[in-house]
Parts: sequence; structure tokens; C-alpha cells
Amino acid sequence: YSLPAKFTFNSDGTYIWEYARSGASTAAKGKYIIVDTTSTPFKIDFEQTHIKHEGKWVTDAKGKTAKIPYSGIFELNGDGKLITVFYEKEFVPRPEEFDDSSTQIYRKVK
Repeated sequence: YSLPAKFTFNSDGTYIWEYARSGASTAAKGKYIIVDTTSTPFKIDFEQTHIKHEGKWVTDAKGKTAKIPYSGIFELNGDGKLITVFYEKEFVPRPEEFDDSSTQIYRKVK
């Protein structure tokens, strides 16, 4: 993934993400929900439903589904720029979604 990249967030909870991948322009779209704004960075979830393939919006391409859930964080900095990081939920769940067998807890020993 590389620049140029652009997010369009609509008030109805949908988004379009335009980006470059391997030097080619492409896009994805779906729904978003702002999960938590009580602390920064804010939490956001995306439910990608379509990708742009050969100029058309499709739900699958080359045998792979376009439906991918993502979780992420974001901030709006002082000049209005959106700073975000997000990952496929399947590979990187939010910390509160881990169960006791998924994590290791360390403590400082004096």
C-alpha cells in the first residue's frame, strides 16, 4: 500500500478508501463505526464489503472475498490531517478481545 491515498467518510456510516497497491490505483468501500472516543487515539472499525477490480465494484476477485473486517485507531491532528492505523481483525484483534490463553502477562520483580 502506498500514496496517494484518500478516505471519504460519509455521514451514513459508509466509506471509500482509495489507494495505490503495487503501483496501481485501486479502492475499497464498506461501512465504518467509531467504536470509542473516550480516549485517544480513537478506535474505529471497518467492514470492507467491496473492492474495485478492473474498474468495477465487486464483492470478490481472483477467488478472494472483498469482505474483510478491520479494526484500527485514528487521530485528527492540529492541521486537520487524519492519522490512522488499521489491521485485519482476523490477524490483530483489539486487546480487549483476547482471552486468557491468547496473552502473556509480565510483572516487574524487584
